[in-house]
Amino acid sequence: MQATHNIATAETWLDVVAVTDVNLVAKHGQLPAPGLSKHDLVFCAYRLHPPKPKQEFITYRNYRCLDISAFMFDAASIPWHEFILTDNVEEMVDRLNSFLLLLYDRHAPMVTKRVIKKPAPWFSQKIRRLQKMRDAVLCRAKRSKSVVDWAEYKRLRNKTQQEIRNAKVRFYYHSLSGKQPTRTVWSKLENLGIGKSHVHHNIP
Repeated sequence: MQATHNIATAETWLDVVAVTDVNLVAKHGQLPAPGLSKHDLVFCAYRLHPPKPKQEFITYRNYRCLDISAFMFDAASIPWHEFILTDNVEEMVDRLNSFLLLLYDRHAPMVTKRVIKKPAPWFSQKIRRLQKMRDAVLCRAKRSKSVVDWAEYKRLRNKTQQEIRNAKVRFYYHSLSGKQPTRTVWSKLENLGIGKSHVHHNIP
């Protein structure tokens, strides 16, 4: 690299790029910026190898195929009076729980699913609506080949992207601002898929 600060009386190396491991530097250099400053723009491309996400599984009850009529019919056929007539409170609770679990296991069974997407706590219903509108206009534009439809699609696309960026900024600001223990901050970052090693490599 050459001198990064150029004035009439001197040429000096005032601008630096500090990294934690030079072996991770893929490319570096400088670019003149005569319209902005007397300093050249220095840059550094870093090799990052984000860890592969671990497979996670969640277990939940599936209510999508719940038939309300069949559910109510089976609920009415359960001998609810049996646990009411029980004198022992613990036995009463156990019997009630067994009736309820039997009912839910029959109509809303437990399912286990592998989690593929990273959590997106910043995702909102407004973003979902914008995405649906954007996709619908895109389909219409592909069919009609209309310049007006394509312009509307681009407007909705840009609006959706801007709303996503704003939502992320708001979420990270509210989640990581304020006085919080370091352990809590790192825990939140890791839950979002940002590990310590990944953040460390981005520190200049």
